[in-house]
Amino acid sequence: MSTTEKYSLNRVLMTVDAVGGVWTYSCELARQFKKKNIQVVFVQMGPQLDETQKMMVGDLDNVEIIESKYKLEWMDDPWSHVDEAGEWLLELEILFHPDIVHLNGFAHAAMAWHAPVLVVAHSCVCSWYDHVLNSQIPVSMKEYKKRVSEGLQCAECVVAPSNAMLQSLYKHYGQIAPSTVIYNGNRKKSTVTSLKETFVLTCGRIWDDAKNIVAIANVASELQWSVYAAGEGNLEGREYDNFKMLGKLASPALESLMVKAPIFALPSKYEPFGLSILEAARSGCALVLGDIPSLREIWQDAALFVNPNDRGEIRDTIQECIRKPSLRNEYAKRARKRSENFNSETMSENYLRVYQAMMAHKSNIQCGNMMNLLP
Repeated sequence: MSTTEKYSLNRVLMTVDAVGGVWTYSCELARQFKKKNIQVVFVQMGPQLDETQKMMVGDLDNVEIIESKYKLEWMDDPWSHVDEAGEWLLELEILFHPDIVHLNGFAHAAMAWHAPVLVVAHSCVCSWYDHVLNSQIPVSMKEYKKRVSEGLQCAECVVAPSNAMLQSLYKHYGQIAPSTVIYNGNRKKSTVTSLKETFVLTCGRIWDDAKNIVAIANVASELQWSVYAAGEGNLEGREYDNFKMLGKLASPALESLMVKAPIFALPSKYEPFGLSILEAARSGCALVLGDIPSLREIWQDAALFVNPNDRGEIRDTIQECIRKPSLRNEYAKRARKRSENFNSETMSENYLRVYQAMMAHKSNIQCGNMMNLLP
């Protein structure tokens, strides 16, 4: 009998936050879980969810949101918050009796849970410093590394959104729990139009050096087309010619912009997966991306890759894409085709298989060891 047939999965307790793509990813999973009659309790920490984010699950009667104001573990001086949140989470486990605890963070995996615990490593501070600043984390973040290491070792299973991210975990934290890679996905079908306009789009947290949006701002004045940047924050108050910051856009507005954009450029220095890139590919954009292991792994021959630190290469590659419609159209076609591999149905089925393996392992009823049960 397979583990899928053996164990009844009714409820998942999942930590979420409003920063980056974690919320979008969590909503995609919950929407797919609804089809399986699986209830999901979202436990929010960090910045508060806005109304637009809440609307993303407004039609899902299998989702309950529990909000808090606890700091996330990578924030400044978070540990009293993290400890208090941990006690609160254990109380929520008693209240909701989940079959699986799904943590989109690290530290809380080291607590005394009753249910099997999954840690999803969307990103981490140690790998961010490594890729973006080419350095180790500062001494002031020693406690962060300790807590993350403990969480990675105590979890029943660790999931990473790319093999590159998984290898980073091994590099920075050493031995971790049984692990696997599950690529992110979304349910949106390709939306392509012939009415593309003449601008370059970039998207992400403007202040995050990992996204490296400043590199595009620095070459915007030398491009034939204007550059639009969607995302929260600014570039230290500076203004750049031919570069317009649009601020943080609600999902419908951003999707509409992507459909109109012929080119999506994001010369990231660090990107464990990149949901905005996936959305751009689905919208028929040609991709100009940072030449880093994770993006090479995910996009293969479906993107134009540039050295994130080479100003001239970034400028010339975008400009070539602007000047050559045939090149632009070819890479847009490749990206759209490649994007179909990353859908929410496949993602959710892989998570369900991991959940079942964890439940089997926790019950000591195994048809092999934990690693053999993972997808």
